[in-house]
Amino acid sequence: MDQQFEKWEKWLGTIYKDFAEVFFNRHIFWEIQAIIKNNPNLENYKPNWFNVFLGQTYFDYAVSAIRRQVKHHRSSTSLLRLLEKIIQTPSVLSRERFVERFVYLHPAGEKRANDLFDEKFAGECADHIDPIIVREDLCQLKVRSITVEKFADTRVSHLDEKIIKKGLKGSPPFNDLDDCINCLAELIQKYYLLIKAVDLGDDLSVDFTDDWKGIFRQQWIARGATDESMQ
Repeated sequence: MDQQFEKWEKWLGTIYKDFAEVFFNRHIFWEIQAIIKNNPNLENYKPNWFNVFLGQTYFDYAVSAIRRQVKHHRSSTSLLRLLEKIIQTPSVLSRERFVERFVYLHPAGEKRANDLFDEKFAGECADHIDPIIVREDLCQLKVRSITVEKFADTRVSHLDEKIIKKGLKGSPPFNDLDDCINCLAELIQKYYLLIKAVDLGDDLSVDFTDDWKGIFRQQWIARGATDESMQ
């Protein structure tokens, strides 16, 4: 069981690292939209191909990252596969193991550890995570990723005949994308707590210390410059 647990812990670290980047990139994308919207010098600005480029690039990237977590493959490291494995052998994630890890990180926190296990993981089981809870989480993951998966199958992975005929018109379903990202974030937080006994809180984003907004405080193109003068 220890070997299985160590394997899952390693998987979770990979999943977290991969998805934290998605979370941060989403933050950057929407912050750029806010910068454009709130700039008083751009009151008459209309969306153009630059906006389309930003939107499609972010969306395609995020969809691909989500797909890595919701696709099943024997050799893949994904959240979906991790949940499937937990359902098969839930006894690996025992109350005893969770409490021991939690108390190691939070001395005198035994009661809190047991309360957390009862609240989030025990269900109808006393000694280990209830596989019914994991199965419900897996079902939620599949349902909330349906629209994004469908888009990935037709738009990101390859262009099917219908899209080629109709053209790439319309905006990507950003609400569906955000909903799916939020679902993944919630589940990663939940199982990070269970396996590593660490509460990630509400923010999965990577802590980059560089001032990425700095480029927007500079004038990029001199006034009066033409496309020819910049070549």
